[in-house]
Amino acid sequence: MRIALILVLALLSSVLHSQETGLVSGRILDETMNNEPLVQAMVVLKSTRQVSKTNFHGNFSISGIPAGEDTLVISYPGYETLEIGVAVRKGYEVVVEHTLKVILPDLDEVKWIPADMPPAVTDKAHIGQMEIKGGRN
Repeated sequence: MRIALILVLALLSSVLHSQETGLVSGRILDETMNNEPLVQAMVVLKSTRQVSKTNFHGNFSISGIPAGEDTLVISYPGYETLEIGVAVRKGYEVVVEHTLKVILPDLDEVKWIPADMPPAVTDKAHIGQMEIKGGRN
């Protein structure tokens, strides 16, 4: 009987706690790839630093968020980082759907070297025809 009472109190406590907080969920898509799901994108709630990663379908969920205004930071290597303001209410779910774009490199920073030019003995590494500064010999 005592164990049953403890279990009921624990369950009631978690239900009451869930009503004091909110939930943010959503889907992150790859704008560059015709809005395909962006798998393993990082979604961080700025104030609490709670983290979620998108699944195979681009979906994520962060629960137990205190009510109030907050910011979601969405990032993925090689893509723009996006910050989105959210208003979390007790007992409610905020649903977000956004796209991220690839960040194209500035090609003015890449120096192309002729294929027949031998690698110089310097602080630069040569890979194929592309020079990478600061590499190892």
